[in-house]
Amino acid sequence: MPTPWDKEEFDRFERDIQRQRRELRAAGKPEAEIGELFRKEREKEDAMLSSQKFAGKVGAFEGANYEAKGYYRPEVDCIMFTRHKAFCAVCRRAIERVIGMYAG
Repeated sequence: MPTPWDKEEFDRFERDIQRQRRELRAAGKPEAEIGELFRKEREKEDAMLSSQKFAGKVGAFEGANYEAKGYYRPEVDCIMFTRHKAFCAVCRRAIERVIGMYAG
């Protein structure tokens, strides 16, 4: 079973990534260095989200639409939250319905 994540530790990590990103941009560093920060951030997010009690389950999870509160996503790790993973089952089904409506 994955190790539980610590919210404060994760928040510190996110703030540090944002600080490093600002510093790299201000210094005019190459995109490859900024890309490496995105990869580190993604690895940490994936580990944190996959360790959640309801990972892979459909429900109503707060935090979507670039807001921490008031908007909900259908899975813990949904493209509406992390923007780097494939669409979750609910989003995929909604897209399939719309495509089917126009293609059918």
